[in-house]
Amino acid sequence: MQTAPTPVGDNERRRYVAEAAYYIAEQRGFVGGSAEEDWFAAEAEIERLLAPHRH
Repeated sequence: MQTAPTPVGDNERRRYVAEAAYYIAEQRGFVGGSAEEDWFAAEAEIERLLAPHRH
């Protein structure tokens, strides 16, 4: 029997986005781009990953 996934709270979601944004910047060697672009890209990726778990 499968259990329903636990919803992700706002603080946890924000932490996921912050970590993903850091890795996006790290991948380009922290050169170019901007923190805002990294944050928006990370938000989109986290939303994509979390979407299947929403009801």
